[in-house]
Amino acid sequence: IKNEFGYKLNADGTGYIVTGIGGYLYYNGTDLIIPDMYRGLPVVEIGDRAFLLERSITSVVIPDSVERIGSQAFDACTELVSVEIGDSVKIIDEAAFVNCQSLKSINIGSSVTTIGSMAFGYCYDLETIVIPSSVVNVKYAVFDDCQSLTVYCEAEEKPEGWDEDWNNDNRPVEWGYAVE
Repeated sequence: IKNEFGYKLNADGTGYIVTGIGGYLYYNGTDLIIPDMYRGLPVVEIGDRAFLLERSITSVVIPDSVERIGSQAFDACTELVSVEIGDSVKIIDEAAFVNCQSLKSINIGSSVTTIGSMAFGYCYDLETIVIPSSVVNVKYAVFDDCQSLTVYCEAEEKPEGWDEDWNNDNRPVEWGYAVE
């Protein structure tokens, strides 16, 4: 499937922000593959609320060119099952994947430094997540109400920049996790 997206140029004119679906999604089972280039410039961001309520999306691949996933970018994509995040993403903004109730797997790239509050809140089916040691800021209630989740952290202990209530639901955490 060839995905069509809406785009806007970023503030400094060096890249594009994906603003949403360019056409309509009439069917379930849509796999989104975000392109790394558009009109000769890199795609650097998934915009705020870009795919809000797009219930037919089942998987997303975010390329290495993207540096930020905006707030509520995939909010309430209730059929979304898997997400691959490229190795240049630095920020997963607040509520980026909130209410993605079917999300089972997410691969966080090694360049992510910040995960915003409620980023994965109400992802009821999320079972495991690995947080790379690059993540130095984790905001409040990142995994709110993720009842099935175990968190694996490469850091040996909670980094200083993580909110005191990042794990407000006391999900099991394994510190010092080594990716094989």
